[in-house]
Amino acid sequence: MQLHFRFLFLYSITLFSASVQAQQLSNCSNVNRVFEFLETYHYSPKELEIKLRDTIINGLFNQVNDQGAFFTYEDALKMQVYDDAFLVNADSTCEALNLMTELYIQRLTKLETLVNQISQEEVSFREVEYFCSNPDTLLTEEEWVDYWTKYFKFNILSAVVANLDSADATSYPSEVEIDMWKVRVCERTACRMQHRLKSRDLCEDMIMSTLMNSITMSFDPHTNFFSSFQMNMFERGVSSNQNSFGIEYMRNGDGEIEVAYLTPGGPAWEDDQLEEGDILISGLSSQIGGMNFNCSSDYEVHNFLHDEGNTSSEFTFRKPNGQEVTIRLSKAEIPEEENTIRTFILDGDRKLGYIYLPTFYASEQYWNENLGCAADLGRELIRLKRAGVEGLILDIRNNGGGYMMEAVRMAGLFINYGTVAISTDNYDGTVPLNDPQRGLAYDGPLVVMVNNHSASASELLAAAIQDYNRGVIVGDTTFGKATMQNVIPFTWSENSKEIPENQDYIKTTTGCFYRPTGSSHQEVGVIPDVSFPNPEYHDPVRECDITFHLEVDSIEPVGHFNPLAELPIDTLAALSGRRNISDSSRFETYHYDEGLDSIPLQFAEYVTTLNEMDESNSGSERFKSDFKIEPLRYVMGIDGELNRIIMRQVQTDYRIYETTRILNDLIELSKPIK
Repeated sequence: MQLHFRFLFLYSITLFSASVQAQQLSNCSNVNRVFEFLETYHYSPKELEIKLRDTIINGLFNQVNDQGAFFTYEDALKMQVYDDAFLVNADSTCEALNLMTELYIQRLTKLETLVNQISQEEVSFREVEYFCSNPDTLLTEEEWVDYWTKYFKFNILSAVVANLDSADATSYPSEVEIDMWKVRVCERTACRMQHRLKSRDLCEDMIMSTLMNSITMSFDPHTNFFSSFQMNMFERGVSSNQNSFGIEYMRNGDGEIEVAYLTPGGPAWEDDQLEEGDILISGLSSQIGGMNFNCSSDYEVHNFLHDEGNTSSEFTFRKPNGQEVTIRLSKAEIPEEENTIRTFILDGDRKLGYIYLPTFYASEQYWNENLGCAADLGRELIRLKRAGVEGLILDIRNNGGGYMMEAVRMAGLFINYGTVAISTDNYDGTVPLNDPQRGLAYDGPLVVMVNNHSASASELLAAAIQDYNRGVIVGDTTFGKATMQNVIPFTWSENSKEIPENQDYIKTTTGCFYRPTGSSHQEVGVIPDVSFPNPEYHDPVRECDITFHLEVDSIEPVGHFNPLAELPIDTLAALSGRRNISDSSRFETYHYDEGLDSIPLQFAEYVTTLNEMDESNSGSERFKSDFKIEPLRYVMGIDGELNRIIMRQVQTDYRIYETTRILNDLIELSKPIK
């Protein structure tokens, strides 16, 4: 049994991962083209004045200088020479980017030397010392060596502790154990460094990509530069089915690629030789070549597994006992479980319907009203009515949005006719977004669950339901994003007949949308009718907290807006509030685990710190609702397994339990007075 903990393996540093993915940009002439592009397409374009230019420069430097410790103070002084001409003079911009690339490669080379040096030295964790992971200022050369020496010691220590049996967790490890993990960590780290140092183009493209995103995000936080690969991943995020090997992975405490999850019913799951915890060593595809995963960045691993051209691969895994297993897997189409509607019947005081919608997905034929999440929801609503439910819970918590027209169509399932939102952009002006079809798919009592992570299309739907008095919104104030984005090819001419392969894109803010009343939830979010005692997430980041978010005023409403009679919101809020005076502790708040700024490198103190963090994150006793839960439709295989997982989560979520009580109150209050 291993000692488990939740933080601190700092493989997010730029040189080890590709949190900024490589782009295929051959020269820096595209920099000026970004400004021309955004001047043409962005809803609120900006001029390149000094303050904006300084912001872009700082954004570029801070992102490449990940954790504030990759470059030194002396490096920054060398780059400062180009500050006045950067983004103003094309030649100076190119020279500055070339200099940053040279300095980046020099730092990688010095880190490789440092890793090799540490691998040859004795490492001890007996002395009291600390690794400060987030330095306040740029480091001198001497401070830089000290920082990275402690950084690598920390990675060795975390690998040692992660592999201790819990029974031995308080005993200082043997020198043999420490030396073994020192060698492993240093070898893997050096391997990834050498891999990156082999290609100057990889470094140049990473820096260019970072600059492009620094520019686009200075216009607003939702305007982003996409490579063709990132575009593919974006489309995966709003699609309900994908071809996949069915393997989810993580980089574990030893820096290895570990199988974190096997999708039930997927190829890896069906093969029956793999298990969670197996280590991915290598892959070989006749279509895209081979890969040594020990030396590969997270981006490269992800690209290998999800590349559309890689339909069949031979994988070598290492089992926990050290045995290596080689298998061949072929991709198959499996539901993208995180993107699919899930419907259940909650049978307690009354029979209630519960629908979980994780994203507003669409089909490839996004114009087809019979496909996509709105059509899927319509079919589920028909089945629920046949099942005799007396009320409905629609859960769009943690739903960050997706296709806006799917949200418009979905609102129309609950509203007979009218304008569900209003859009405005620089091309079509102000346009009402109307329910495309008259009639209702469901006219019964409705409660919609939201939280701080419900954003964009989720907020459009919640706002329409609220403004029409069609249902009760419960939970926490939503994210506060009321801007619209389109993904537009970057270097593609509109006169071209086809979009070229490996095309880059810019996801561009092209407009805003408003509530049917003409007001906007931009920055403020949708405020629930009934709030819970504790927010679901502690100190969440919302739209109003993000630099360069757009500010939007109200507009005069357009279209047809005829709300229903008001619901008994005050009574429902009072009833829920009285119940929750005694039950407030049940509303557990999730804390983001941000790790520690000062990490102990003494073995005993480090283990104590981990145990304290585990205790603080363990939470209270697990709650379980008293209602019975069953899926609307009984299915086998992957869907059946996923339903069982979600059913367990639903039954232990106190917020859902309280929402059933609010819905029961609404049903009771809606009965005609005799």
